[in-house]
Order: sequence, then structure tokens, then C-alpha cells
Amino acid sequence: MSSLVMHVGILNKPAVNYLPTLNRKASKLHRVSTTTSATRLQTSCSLQLDSKSVNEVIRRSGNYQPSAWDFNYIQSLNTEHKEEKYLTRHRELIVQVKMLLDEDMEGVKQLDLIEDLKNLGLSYLFEDKIRLILNHIYNKHKCFLNNEVEESDLYFIALGFRLLRQHGFEVSQEVFDYFKNEKGTDFKSSLADDTKALMQLYEASFLLREGEDTLELARTFSTKLLQKKVDEGDDYENVLSWIRHSLELPLHWRVQRIESRWFLDAYEGRPDKNPVVFELAKCEFQIRQATNQEELKDVSRWDTKSIHKLPYYMQLCFLALNNFISEVAYDVLKDNGFNCLPYLQRSWLDLVESYLKEAKWYYSGYTPSLEEYLDNGQISITSPTIASQVYFTVEPSLDKTVIESMYKYHDILNLAGMLLRLPDDLGTAPFELKRGDVPKAVQCYMKETNASESEAREHIKFLIREYWKKMNTVIATDCPFTDDFVVGAANLAE
Repeated sequence: MSSLVMHVGILNKPAVNYLPTLNRKASKLHRVSTTTSATRLQTSCSLQLDSKSVNEVIRRSGNYQPSAWDFNYIQSLNTEHKEEKYLTRHRELIVQVKMLLDEDMEGVKQLDLIEDLKNLGLSYLFEDKIRLILNHIYNKHKCFLNNEVEESDLYFIALGFRLLRQHGFEVSQEVFDYFKNEKGTDFKSSLADDTKALMQLYEASFLLREGEDTLELARTFSTKLLQKKVDEGDDYENVLSWIRHSLELPLHWRVQRIESRWFLDAYEGRPDKNPVVFELAKCEFQIRQATNQEELKDVSRWDTKSIHKLPYYMQLCFLALNNFISEVAYDVLKDNGFNCLPYLQRSWLDLVESYLKEAKWYYSGYTPSLEEYLDNGQISITSPTIASQVYFTVEPSLDKTVIESMYKYHDILNLAGMLLRLPDDLGTAPFELKRGDVPKAVQCYMKETNASESEAREHIKFLIREYWKKMNTVIATDCPFTDDFVVGAANLAE
């Protein structure tokens, strides 16, 4: 997976008024059942390859440097943070932070503490307490509950708005009307002097839903002023570093667990850091890293001895996939009494078929329309496949109706796929095209509309923002999935 550094350009309208539909083709909307064609679900390989033909196959090279993470290096990884003394200290620190959350403090300080815990990847440890605090703030402050003006602190309003919306509370964009000018056409120019408040307004604006013009205005207003501060160096370096990080990608578009490492360094340099929270964040990161290293050792031990008729890279892929699906299906059947194997097979077969379609496009020299490309690309980016694995492992109870809704490509899955595919294309397309690959979203749009590359890239950025609006809207409405699954799908987009 590529990493994307993208400055948020504000484009009010696309170069061409065109937004690809989210509806999948009818061929992808068939109901999945245990009676799915046995031929399609067959996992054996009928391709006969002798040694000569295997040697003649030349795969396109990505020109990647050899990885330092070879088998021996991975198996040599070791850390003391798996030891009981660290786990014990971790539990002690959790208790101390719970006591912090129970302290009587003003609302803005409670929100600051919750924000720090989220950014440091710790909030999952205190979900119940955080929910209680937010519920108290929501009911106490009428500005959040029914838009009555009682708070003139933009920092508090913007931070509260974002945290409450992220936790499922219904808060209207109208809470920001107080901070607009007399005509209501823009925000007050006096807000430019409050950098912390501007940062929170900027971050809050990315939770906008379809039709929320005030939040669109807030994003444009705050982005312009924050970028000006960076360009002019008009603040302390640690503050400017934070602004640059946010302008590259807002918090709502980032994966919290991955971002916690960056915030750990940033939090360490803050004069107001809480030593207990900081120690817990370090301890949590070290224990998590140790766990990830052990899991990495395990997944690098696949047995590749049995399928001799396939090229080596296919042997590894086939066995790893077959073993993984079987293990997941076994665990789900044992724990929930539900056979999910046909569904898991379906998701992987859809993925392979999307790869096959892209291969046909490449070898025939065909450039699809942007809509045709994205209809396939939201599958080939692997988002629905990953989501299906997540669903069966995080859902406490399995409902066949809900499962079939997922395999009809519910909007949450479609949007997660779009929001993974489009940024990935912006970041990796030049390198993939150089080594030889199917045209990406930018190139498809260029050919379809005769747009320049810069115009096409701006249009793709516009689509990303539009799909995030749709994602925020879908998350806020009733859907058949649990909160854990919805968060997981949103994380794929991030």
C-alpha cells in the first residue's frame, strides 16, 4: 500500500460535472448462498505448466528494492515488552487514566483529554467512560443539543462538534452560525488570530455531510488562513509542524492506530502533556509493536510444499489464501455456528475477477471510462474483500440478512472502496504506469474528457471530498451493521 501526502485543494466544482455512480453492475448484485456454483468456488488449478513454460513467463517488474524483512530477520525479532512486568504496568496506567477521566473538570478540558487519548491510540481502552462524558456535555450544553447560542468559544464548539459527531451524536452545522459575519457569507475575520480554534474548525469541517454548506465554508476559510500561517512562518515551529501535518491530511481521513506514532512524538514535546497519559501511550505502543512482531513471525511461516505445478509465487499465494480462509471459516463455525466459507470464497473470487479484468484491459490496450474503471477498481483495491474478513471476526452475532446486504455491496463498502482507490491512484499511478499497468483514474478521466493531467488530478481530489461527504452521511444514518464494523470500514477509507 502506498502512503499518500496530499495537500487539500479546495475545488468548489469539478472540471466536468460528473460523479461516478455507486451502484455496482447487476452481475455483482446476485445473492450469495451456500448453493453458489461449485464450479466457481472450486479452488484447484487446471492450468498445466511444465518447467520450460514456467521459465518463459516474464512478469512485469515493479523495480522494487529487495526487502530487508526476509524470513531470518523477521524470526530474529525480539523484544522485552512481551514480559509480564510491562503488561502489569500497562494495567496500572489504565487505572490511573480512568481516575483522570473521573475527575471533575470543565468541559473543554474533558474534551482535550478525550482528544489526546484518541490521537495517541488509547481511546479504545476507555470507550464507556468517554461515551458518558460526551453524553453529559451534549445534554449540558444547549448549543450542541438544540443550537441555542450560549458558547462563544470556537475552539470548544469545533472540538465538541467533531468528537460528538464521531461518536454518533446528532449535532447540526448551525452551531457555527454564531461565528459567521453579519451577512452570513463567510466566517468572521477576527477568528484569524486564534490558531488553535482555526485548527479545530478545519478538522471539524471534514465531518461534513451532503448539503452542509456551512461546513464547506468552514473548510475553505480555515484552510486558507492556516496555509497562510505556514507560508509566512507566523507561529512557533511546533505549532506550524502540527498545521502542516493537518493540511497534508485531516484527522478524519487518517488511520488512528497508525497516526498514534506521530502524535506520540508531538505529545512528548507539549508543555501541557500529562505524564501518566504519556507513559501509557508509550507502553501501549511498545506492547502493540511486540504483538505485531510475533504475528509477523507467524504469518511468514506458510508451508509451500504441496502445489508443484504452479510457479513459486502462485504456490505461495494459493496456499496462504486457502489456509487463511479455512482458518477463519473454522473459527467462525466453532464460535458462532455459522458457515461463512461460501461468503469468504465469493469475496476473494470477486477480487480475482477484478484483477483479471484489469489484466485484459492492459493487454488489449483498452482505456475504460472513469465510471467503468471505478466500478471495477473499488473491488480490485481489496476494500470489500478485507471488510468481509473483518465482518466475520468482529461481529458478536451473525445475521444472514445483514450478511447478504454486505455482499450486495452496501454503500459503506462501495464508499470505502472508492475512498481507498482514488487516493491510491493519485499517489502511485505514475510509478505503476512507468513499469506497465492499466490506466488509473487520472488517465481514464483525461482520455474521456480531454482534460489535462492537472485538471484530472483536481477532479479526482474533488471526487474524494464528495465521497467523504457521502460516507459521513451513510455513517450517520441507520445501517444494518454494528458500530465496530462501520468503524472498520471507515478505517479502510482512511
